[in-house]
Amino acid sequence: MKGSSTAAPGYSIASLLVRATPAALPEVLDRLNGLPGVEVHHVEQEAGRAVLTLETEAPADEAARLDGIRRTPGVLTAELVYHYVEGAGV
Repeated sequence: MKGSSTAAPGYSIASLLVRATPAALPEVLDRLNGLPGVEVHHVEQEAGRAVLTLETEAPADEAARLDGIRRTPGVLTAELVYHYVEGAGV
């Protein structure tokens, strides 16, 4: 059948280091926890740092979501630490 694909859908997993001021970190993490595919794994409150993962179905979605995380009020930086992509023509 023309246009059909038997390939499994792809997905992307990224690990991010997010920085905020220590005072703003709890509010920032509340905002980020509400985003689809985001899970917070480690928090260093005194340093204003958190490690989180971002799961998406496509690398293009990941780039847009990372940009959204960087634009979240209170976020000083959000840096990609690890990236894994599977399927979707990869």
